[in-house]
Amino acid sequence: MTVLSIVIPSKDRQDTAENVIRAMLLDQSQDFEIIVHDNSSDDRLGQRIEALADSRVRYFHSTDTLNMHQNFDRAIALAQGQFVIGIGDDDAVLPSASISEIRKAIELGLEAIVPGLHTYSWPGVEHWHWGNYGGRFDPFRPTSSHEEGVHSTKAALARLYREGAASGLGILPRVYQGFVARSALEAMVRDHGTCFPGASPDMANAVALCSYVDRVLVSEEATVISGHSAKSGAGAGTAGKHHGEIERQTHIPASYLANWDSRIPRFWSGRTIYAQSAMNVAERTGLEPDRPFNFLRLYAALLVFEPRVYSSAIISKIKASPGFKPVVIMKTAKAVVDFVLLRTKSYLQNKFHDPAKSASVYDSMQAVFVDLTAPQKT
Repeated sequence: MTVLSIVIPSKDRQDTAENVIRAMLLDQSQDFEIIVHDNSSDDRLGQRIEALADSRVRYFHSTDTLNMHQNFDRAIALAQGQFVIGIGDDDAVLPSASISEIRKAIELGLEAIVPGLHTYSWPGVEHWHWGNYGGRFDPFRPTSSHEEGVHSTKAALARLYREGAASGLGILPRVYQGFVARSALEAMVRDHGTCFPGASPDMANAVALCSYVDRVLVSEEATVISGHSAKSGAGAGTAGKHHGEIERQTHIPASYLANWDSRIPRFWSGRTIYAQSAMNVAERTGLEPDRPFNFLRLYAALLVFEPRVYSSAIISKIKASPGFKPVVIMKTAKAVVDFVLLRTKSYLQNKFHDPAKSASVYDSMQAVFVDLTAPQKT
């Protein structure tokens, strides 16, 4: 049986998709497959994949009108491996290293793995402050929220609520850039009709999986490369453009946005959509986290990281928060300080970024991840 299915829903990003597929096929393992579900207007990507003449890649093309959730669901439905990982068409996986981690999880009786991530910025990516970011390869840096070992998904969900979903997925199980047993995904589809039952596909999947997976292996093996390309959501975030009006987000099914929680400022950004999805999915799936959702921490993160045009909407939510007002203000201020320090740390890491270190990491991994556009290693 195939150990790992790498599923890639793609649309109109033929160059990056071909690149990462070529890169992963350099791995000699025969224990993985790559599933490409292409929703582009033509099948140019399929022609390029056919030219590779490698049976480990299976390509499917559809011109149906699909949103991101549907494209991803169709790709996952085609998987045949014991474990599945979903990636964007500008991401990559290190197949042999990933399979090694999966075998460890199987020995431990686990059905989900949260891997470490390297980050790669494709040529053409612009940073909102630093300008040209293309060709940059950043090594994985473990954080306090990424603790190696086996963790309870119930505890992981409680931590997410404590953080107000303001710091990403934490250590929740996830199929996007994470490894999940195909049997768990199939059970979710039977119950919900989709692997992504919420506005944010990755957060919705991660929270819902807590109903199907009791424990998760958090690994410090960086077996996934998270790509940021100019046309992707990650690239938009790097450029400081990952925000806007809720009603204009046509890539999100309208039904998922209909019941927006009144305590979340009504604008679209990574953090607001994560919070909305986390609470909505937890409620609909009957999950009961051990602690209440920390709205004040969410508001603090939004004040620090989102454009000032949204400040009045955020402040109005703080003022409307229940509790003794001085305490509300104090807790919010403390969280603001935490996020300012985090942003300062990120700023200093960028300012004093060592190009040689980045290049050495890139060189050591290019046997698996080869950028055919020959980016600058800076």
